Amino acid sequence: MSKAKLLNAVAIVAVWPVVVQAAANPESAPPSDKAVTVDEVIVTAQKHQDKLRDVPLSVTVLGAAQLVRSGISNTADLTDLTPGLKMDHVGTYTQPAIRGISSSLSQPGSEGTVAVYLDGVYQPSLAGGTFDFPDISRIEVLKGPQGTLFGRNAAGGAIQIFTLDPTPNFSAYGKVAYGNYNDRTVTGFVSGPIAPGVEFSLMGYNRENDGYNHDLRNGGQLTGALRSSIVRGKLLFTPMENFHILVTGFYSRRSDPSGGFGLPLNGNTDDRLVPGAIIPTHPWDVATNIKQAGEIESYGGSIKGTLDTQYGTVTSITAYTKYNEIIIADVDYAYAPGSGTDDILSTPERAFSQELDFASVKMGPVRLVTGVFYYDSNGSYYPARVVGPGFDVSIYSQQSAQAASVFGEAYVDLTSRLSLIAGLRYSHEDRQYGGLIIPTVAPIPTLPQLGKRTDNDVTPRVSVRYNLTPLSNVYFTYSQGFKSGSFNLTEFSPNSGVSPEKVTSYEVGSKNSFGPLDLNAAAFYYNYDDLQVQSFVTVGGVAFPKLQNAASARIYGLDADASLRLSRSLSLRAGLSLLDAKYVRFPSASVTTPLPGNVGSVNTTINASGKYLVRSPPVTLTLTGNYTTEVLGGHLDLSSTVYYSDRFYFDAADRVSQAPFVTVAARAAWSPNDGHVTFAVYGRNLTNEAVLQGAFLTTNADGVSFAPPRTYGVSVEYRF
Repeated sequence: MSKAKLLNAVAIVAVWPVVVQAAANPESAPPSDKAVTVDEVIVTAQKHQDKLRDVPLSVTVLGAAQLVRSGISNTADLTDLTPGLKMDHVGTYTQPAIRGISSSLSQPGSEGTVAVYLDGVYQPSLAGGTFDFPDISRIEVLKGPQGTLFGRNAAGGAIQIFTLDPTPNFSAYGKVAYGNYNDRTVTGFVSGPIAPGVEFSLMGYNRENDGYNHDLRNGGQLTGALRSSIVRGKLLFTPMENFHILVTGFYSRRSDPSGGFGLPLNGNTDDRLVPGAIIPTHPWDVATNIKQAGEIESYGGSIKGTLDTQYGTVTSITAYTKYNEIIIADVDYAYAPGSGTDDILSTPERAFSQELDFASVKMGPVRLVTGVFYYDSNGSYYPARVVGPGFDVSIYSQQSAQAASVFGEAYVDLTSRLSLIAGLRYSHEDRQYGGLIIPTVAPIPTLPQLGKRTDNDVTPRVSVRYNLTPLSNVYFTYSQGFKSGSFNLTEFSPNSGVSPEKVTSYEVGSKNSFGPLDLNAAAFYYNYDDLQVQSFVTVGGVAFPKLQNAASARIYGLDADASLRLSRSLSLRAGLSLLDAKYVRFPSASVTTPLPGNVGSVNTTINASGKYLVRSPPVTLTLTGNYTTEVLGGHLDLSSTVYYSDRFYFDAADRVSQAPFVTVAARAAWSPNDGHVTFAVYGRNLTNEAVLQGAFLTTNADGVSFAPPRTYGVSVEYRF
């Protein structure tokens, strides 16, 4: 995408609402309303409620209304509104990256480097990392290491997703939507009291479409259908005014093979050697030997207890989640009669967690947060079956982890303007691994234990904030975070796997409110050590994951975001990320290199020092315009969002990349003045950009998959 096209798209978003406003009020210029201000934003990034302006961290907060206006329907779309965030989708795995820090590990029990929380509950599974947003309340994206309050696996940051809680008054809404690719969505939510001191909420959601990829073996028919269903129920008990118990249960089933559907980049696949092979060459064209699948079933629940005392608030969260994943993939990314290599994976995972926190009231100039956390998980291949010419084997393996930590932070007002935060977390983890490989015809085995490891870590945080005015401040934060070690479930060696990685961060920033303008900016520098990297090596015709620790990387850059309310009807929001993320030392990086004629690849070792980290575009930009007015006895809401990304890479050799691109989303909604019904039309990726959402690079093929093309539709919502 050329810079001229980018500037044109930015201009459309910036000018369109102004033009519409001028058309609606032809005799007046955009009004100047000195009383207009940006709404105060409250976050829980520090385990208690704070004004966003007072938190000395880079945090992007997305409310429900903003998500709807921008057409954000799941976690994969969050990139459009969050500078510095990338959300790749490979197979069923969602791999978030914040400021260049991410994980390429994709085996069961291997958590990400960015921690994801749903209603305060840690979500460990990368396979279950795509969340639909039918009942969202808000989302907080915390950038930089969150090692003190959020602990292990938050080295890159944390994403907190909050859904709607029960309400004291009866309320309900229903929504139906229909779009191209026969995309149908139905959502329902109801909440209210059912007895004195007892409130409930119940949400149901279902979305289906025909897929957006074209099957070349069937005349270009659509394939890769999406099927997603969620049921979530909550009960809120208030036995005393200061004591609340929230019980949550959910069930989710999502079938989405689009992360595995794709094509061999530049036609590079070993199927090219097979007569009669069908090799896709255009975005959204596919051809495979088998029917692809990417299914995730999850269920679980949590109990959250909150006790308010004169000294502070005690919070307990007990949670259990179970995941069942089935992945069927053609790793050659083409059709070859009587040939090809296929993966058929069954990967059950489960996790239990218990957290107990205490957030004190302010005692003079001091406030405290302290807590303990326990976590127990298990993930396995049961089995991972690999089928190809002359072989059919199954891998049975599992790894389990037990982790415990204790943490605390103190918030001290040194003067009326100067504040200090100091915190520390101690983490301990035990991890075990067992597994073997057998012919598929053999009986299910008893797994031998192959290895165990223990990791301990201490992660500090120190922040200093100085208030220039009551509405402006500058801050400095020093923090550390780490990602736990992991075993390689296909290596069958006590020494398999990788050691923990560590991030040390230095960030200086400023947060400001100038009436109708909120302006925040932060510059950061990271030392990133022992990066965990996954590649693939071929043994006996089978591509097996290889894990290794890269020596070190350094990352520096700048984030900035601004919200401007020009009038009560017109507002703009912008975000910018500038990033330089490169390996400092990676002398023995395992990569794949295409063979002559693009007939597959070979494993090679290169010196990747100086190469870019994966998923780290040097420049990303987002700009949203929103305009509201009264039209035809009702309320008209217009919104558009443009997102620009610079080139970024998918491998340590900086060989496979996504070129710069621009996407545009837009929505127009109208509701009568009673506010019960809303009619809307919407569109995403209106520029119809072919954007790579993930890459699977093996000796079989340079497999890549694409995010959805241009989509559009209509919706009707009713609230009462």
